[in-house]
Amino acid sequence: MNMKYYIGLDIGTSAVKGALTDETTRVVATASAGFVYIEKGTGKFLEPEKFVDTCMSVIGELAGKAAEDCEKAGDRTAKPEIASVCSCCASGDPLFLDGDMKPLTPIIGWQTRVDWDILDRVYTKEEQDALYRIVGWDFFDGMPAANLAWLREKRPDILRATRFMCMSAEYLNYKLTGRWGIAHSMGTPSYLIDQEKGVYNAAMLDKFGLTEEMLPPIYNKGTVLGPVKPETAQKLGLYGNTQVVLGTFDHPSGALGAGVLEEGEMLLSCGTSWVELFPLATREAGLATGGLVDRFLLKGAPYCVMKSMSSVSDKMNERRSRLLGEISHRRFDELIEASQPGSGGLRFDFTPEDYERAKGFGQPDIARAIIESAALKLKENLVELKKFGLRADKITAIGGITNSPVCVRIISEVLGQEVGVVNGQAAGAVGSCLLGGIGTGLFASEKDAVERMRSRLKAQSSALDRARKAYEIESECIREMADFFDPDAYMHAVMLLKNAVRIGVSGCGHSGIMCQHFAHLMCCIEQPAKFILPSEAIHGGTGFLKAGDVCVLASRGGKTAELIPILDICRAKGVRIITITENMDSPLAKGADVVLKQHVNRETDKYNCQGTTSSTALAVIFHVLQTMLIEETDFKNEQFAVIHPGGAVGERLNKMENGKL
Repeated sequence: MNMKYYIGLDIGTSAVKGALTDETTRVVATASAGFVYIEKGTGKFLEPEKFVDTCMSVIGELAGKAAEDCEKAGDRTAKPEIASVCSCCASGDPLFLDGDMKPLTPIIGWQTRVDWDILDRVYTKEEQDALYRIVGWDFFDGMPAANLAWLREKRPDILRATRFMCMSAEYLNYKLTGRWGIAHSMGTPSYLIDQEKGVYNAAMLDKFGLTEEMLPPIYNKGTVLGPVKPETAQKLGLYGNTQVVLGTFDHPSGALGAGVLEEGEMLLSCGTSWVELFPLATREAGLATGGLVDRFLLKGAPYCVMKSMSSVSDKMNERRSRLLGEISHRRFDELIEASQPGSGGLRFDFTPEDYERAKGFGQPDIARAIIESAALKLKENLVELKKFGLRADKITAIGGITNSPVCVRIISEVLGQEVGVVNGQAAGAVGSCLLGGIGTGLFASEKDAVERMRSRLKAQSSALDRARKAYEIESECIREMADFFDPDAYMHAVMLLKNAVRIGVSGCGHSGIMCQHFAHLMCCIEQPAKFILPSEAIHGGTGFLKAGDVCVLASRGGKTAELIPILDICRAKGVRIITITENMDSPLAKGADVVLKQHVNRETDKYNCQGTTSSTALAVIFHVLQTMLIEETDFKNEQFAVIHPGGAVGERLNKMENGKL
């Protein structure tokens, strides 16, 4: 049976991030690639074909990761079927095409600014004010509404030659499928769609000589646009009938990927700007805040509102670079940890003048003040939004800052409530994967997709928690073992091993595996040793041992039935016995010449049954014995080099440096 995968893209301002998920919503792989802008004056532009190539390179890389993951599954007949490709986008970057769908312009970045005198000539004050209620976004000097005004005033020839207008994500989808389409959410930043009615705004089209035929048809998000063209699928390594599914604006996709769906929840999307997103039952509730309103869930809260702390990450990075130098993220976190809450009274307001405030403060306070100041501005925003009835009972963060648990903790402390993290920097792309799954029938709705994702994350979290606990259990065991170290017993055992001509070692189960390890350790220091399989021991397997030789028996409980006969045989032959056990009153302990205490606090599994910590404890005892024997026998590295010429160790041992081994 083929394994199905879903590719999601998060097309941002500076880069495209991608995620690959399987049918369980497991994030199999991530990838990213940066965009290279052409800057002219106040304009920022992307070459259309380079933009497409960059996005397709991420798709191709993730398709390759799907093939690798499928191969790891071990089923040689299975193939990695890419069920869907879906993109979310920080859209608002138009592209104008001729009748052959060839670009007349570069992709005009949303950061491109247009002089207000041009905007005021093209739009009346009444039209500017009215756009907010129609579109859901406030009018400003960037994005397609401004770009169209500039073209009408400065390059009307381009408008006259235009036969089709789209934005970057729609152009990518067209290059993938040969078809046009746009989802309501993705179309909001175009300023051409009546958000509530879900149709193009005729007044805007008339103003610039556009018709609906010159624009992508409008669909619901999650709609299947069509299959990837065969030649493109082959080029990208997409196996199966890969469908392109229409995605959303980037922050709503991030909310889906982070599981933020309900009123009372808030997404904190920490990209170039910090954006607070709130799911809403009504559009009017969003418009009342003056924030950016967008279509949201197909089934559930139909709208969301976004409030932005514009370019705050850039401002934070500027202060970090100027006041702290070019330090690593890890060093930045260390500095924050070295400071106390409140940063010694330092606070930035992220204006050009606030650099002077840092004079007299040490680096730790400056580092902490950078993140605390942003968090305090966020807290002030939330206080204001609460006046409009927007609640943040549960906050989930995504974006780059989530790579730093320290920064997330500081934000939580400033806000006075826990800030969770789900899918972090990959949340937007994961949201696109989930939407692709909805479009192709894997999930019934956004809620279904999120519930299944949460179920998997819960299981993953449980496994990770257990993994951390396993480290704690085994580390604790090793620390506690020092309390059971008996110098006399260990020296007695070492002298027996040192003087033995032959060493036999035996144990059952996990202890037996560790005994094989010990036999090899002995051979590595030229103390001849052999593992005795318990089932063979009573069929002549102990015959190589003579009087004065040593047999090491390992049994945590000291009662292993298969080892008792070995004990009896060795006693009869005059072979000395070293027993390693937790039970000092056991038969194997009482019949030994030397007993080494094995201490085990508990096994690492939740049932306390698997031979995990007990194996580690036994291995530590064996390692200690070898370490002591190296000292007692004065074993040299030169000797080891002779018997271990193979591998990296052998190469290192035999490499001459400064005339010495």
